Amino acid sequence: MSKKNIRRPQKYVKPKDPTFKEWWAAQSEQKQKIYKIIAIAVAAAILLSLIFYYGIYDDGSLKIRKGEVVGKQDNWLIAELDGGKNSDYYHIANVDTPEGYVRTDDNLAGIATGPDHHDTFFAFAPVDEASPIENIYVRAINKSVDAMTEDAYSTFTGFVGDMGTISEIAEIDTRHGKAKSFTYAYGYPNDELGETMRYTQSRVTYIPTDDKDVCVLISVIYYSDTEVYLENSVLEAEYEKTFAKLEIVE
Repeated sequence: MSKKNIRRPQKYVKPKDPTFKEWWAAQSEQKQKIYKIIAIAVAAAILLSLIFYYGIYDDGSLKIRKGEVVGKQDNWLIAELDGGKNSDYYHIANVDTPEGYVRTDDNLAGIATGPDHHDTFFAFAPVDEASPIENIYVRAINKSVDAMTEDAYSTFTGFVGDMGTISEIAEIDTRHGKAKSFTYAYGYPNDELGETMRYTQSRVTYIPTDDKDVCVLISVIYYSDTEVYLENSVLEAEYEKTFAKLEIVE
């Protein structure tokens, strides 16, 4: 009995991909023209985008030269944000000194300062030493009005505890949009033994800006060695003086 020859299938060999030169040579003259037109159009679009972004488009970020903000004025409120074209710093608002106050260097929130830090804050002390107000503080915060109010209200509620009071959050219509505000007052030990107390009262207001994720804080602060607090109308009047000197940059 004869053996039949068995033909085994040949192993598949993938054809070698043509080089770009070979592929291009295989195209008709008409297709080559079309491809050239498409390539030129894409290159032109990319070039125009780069010219627009680096030459024409202005995202509002500030230019920094030799460690200084170009064109900066003394009343600029500057915030550090992310992803700016020129830098991470933006001119958020103008803040002038409210009537009856003088600007000080008190860094009440401990904002980093130095040649590599260009964000600014404003602290004002009353000219009249008999004024019940300790100071007024203005700064930009990288959160929306709603988010910052919620965080701050939760924090101050914890501070106040059983030693003071905190108001409900009020929504205020301003020329810059809807702001939110609340007041708090509480006492705390003023020495290691807790034998003396210090009392503080404040009205905090968060004001919207042109950037929905940035707000401006105006805080009116009062301190006392006795448990005597101001009428809220007194704090409100000093807030109004300060807000009148605030102009949000669009």
